[in-house]
Amino acid sequence: MNEPVNSPSQATGSGAQIDPVKLQRLMQQVRDSQNIALGALAGAGAALVGAVAWAAITVASDYQIGWMAIGVGLLVAFAVRFVGRGVDTVFGI
Repeated sequence: MNEPVNSPSQATGSGAQIDPVKLQRLMQQVRDSQNIALGALAGAGAALVGAVAWAAITVASDYQIGWMAIGVGLLVAFAVRFVGRGVDTVFGI
């Protein structure tokens, strides 16, 4: 039967324990590799690409598709997150 997962060792399925010191060190390495400036630049580029694509589709179809703004927003969000390697809250803002 499916039993709830109560500990990290149960989640891995191997009985291995998560070393809090190694986890802290890994999280610090991830935070040190973040780059908000590069993420913002990538977001601006993604916004430009998304806006041009939206405009091209609007001109080609002669129809304004409003929900495409959600797609452009997602494109910008993913660009900021992945290019900037962000894990902190500032990358979501």
